[in-house]
Amino acid sequence: DDSSNIEKIKNGTLLGSKEGAIRTIQKIEQGMGRGIRSNDDYCVVMLLGQQLSSLLYVNEASSYFSPATKAQLELSNQIADQLNSPSNEEILDVMDYCLKRNDQWIAASRGGLSALKYEEAS
Repeated sequence: DDSSNIEKIKNGTLLGSKEGAIRTIQKIEQGMGRGIRSNDDYCVVMLLGQQLSSLLYVNEASSYFSPATKAQLELSNQIADQLNSPSNEEILDVMDYCLKRNDQWIAASRGGLSALKYEEAS
């Protein structure tokens, strides 16, 4: 398909650029939005891979996330910092806090999001 080939060329050309980072962040947030359609929805999103990790943490592309996604990522980082070389089972246990609607998780998640302030579009 020509359109997918054009997209691959664009992505290759933009790799490592600010515009490429912004496009990647937009795709991540679009994907997250598919998991959550209303206030009653919830999901766990795993960001995997060396290229994505480098983009987010070395190249600081995470600064392009929306305020809500930044807050969620910060909470996730705080939780990850508490785990020392976790096993797969420990990772699944932590994910279950969200998926099984643990009261402490809900409070922490809402607490991080409730204080957000959004900039007005100019």
